[in-house]
Amino acid sequence: MHKRMGLIPVVAAVMISVSLVLGLVGCIEVDNGEKPIEAENATRVTEDNEGSEPIAGDVLMMGRSVIYGWFVHWGWDGNGTVDFHGFDMAYAELPSPPDIGAAAAALIAKRPQGSVVFFKLCFVDFWASSQGDVDANVKECLGYAREAVEEARQVNVKIVLGNALPKVRSETTPALVKAHQRYNEGLVELAAEYENAVVFDQYSLLVSADGSLTKGLAVTADDSHLSDLAYQLLDEALLETLNSLK
Repeated sequence: MHKRMGLIPVVAAVMISVSLVLGLVGCIEVDNGEKPIEAENATRVTEDNEGSEPIAGDVLMMGRSVIYGWFVHWGWDGNGTVDFHGFDMAYAELPSPPDIGAAAAALIAKRPQGSVVFFKLCFVDFWASSQGDVDANVKECLGYAREAVEEARQVNVKIVLGNALPKVRSETTPALVKAHQRYNEGLVELAAEYENAVVFDQYSLLVSADGSLTKGLAVTADDSHLSDLAYQLLDEALLETLNSLK
């Protein structure tokens, strides 16, 4: 047994690497070009499955890597749904812009009346790198959200709109902070137009004074994907939101 102790650092390193790859699914490309580890039965919206059967579950959570990580946090094994305090949660991975809004609408169209869907954008969907980019980026992102909300209204489905997620300090710029804040303001205005829409203010739960993700809530200092502590903070707020929609 003692002769094998030298293997422990290697095994630990491999386990850490696998965990990091899991956090990257659907949002950030893997540098070595290999396909990220994914859930075998996770639903992905493509032209081939747009006509498929509706996804089971009380609440359909639509997004990419952060939503995927949230399901892993809940103990999801990549198959079917997962229980969250009595809510049967289902995951659907959305494509990148410009298809994200239409893809979300296609999924929402198949949901039972009165059910709940959750829609959010990914980190990389906020691309403003200068103040001159902010208006165009915010307009684009709000357009995707409106596609999802409008479809939810059409089919009498309740929609929870997750607002922007802050990024770690090393990846945060004044333009990005402004885009996040402007999008969040616009999302509140959008939701106010529809009786079936509410905003899930994840931004306020996670942001620090300078507009970056609060220290300790990211996987690492260079990776904005959320830590387990961050998901714990979101859990409490999400449960309150879902209970309010009953």
